[in-house]
Amino acid sequence: MSPFETLCVFCCTEHESFFEMKKIILNGLSIFFKEKVNFFFNEKDAFFYLGELKENKYITKDNFEEIKDIISKQNCYKKTVEDNEFNPANEAATKLAEKIKAMRKKVSERKKEDSLTLFDLISVLASNSNNLNILNIWDLSIFQFNDQFNRMQMIEEYEININSLLHGADSKKINLKHYLRKINK
Repeated sequence: MSPFETLCVFCCTEHESFFEMKKIILNGLSIFFKEKVNFFFNEKDAFFYLGELKENKYITKDNFEEIKDIISKQNCYKKTVEDNEFNPANEAATKLAEKIKAMRKKVSERKKEDSLTLFDLISVLASNSNNLNILNIWDLSIFQFNDQFNRMQMIEEYEININSLLHGADSKKINLKHYLRKINK
């Protein structure tokens, strides 16, 4: 079954054990679309719709994957290679796959130790912004937040490098990039 069909099964079933799951699915979709999402089904068709049925704003099996990809991109979600995708052909490949898995585990443990939380990032952006504060920063989408945060980092890096040069730092050791450029991470 496709992900869309799975969601439809949860929403079509009238059994009370699925009622809570249907509510979670509809509320989750409503959050992404910032509009109430409902579900329609009959013997021939099943789909989600935004607002009122007569508005013809449908999420169907034909457009679900595209909508899912757009939402993923808007929220900066990137797929990662899963461990179960390794299908070693021989013993040497199996050993290599195990080494890769061990290295990934080490990297993820280090990232957890050094990583900032979302609340840390929000606080940093709010404290360094003229227009955003701790209250209205929550109105930003994830894309907008990341964009503003990355731009703030570029401006600060530029200012630090300019100040370093003004105070006598070696210009060969400073990688001076102006912040009026594309964000490339």
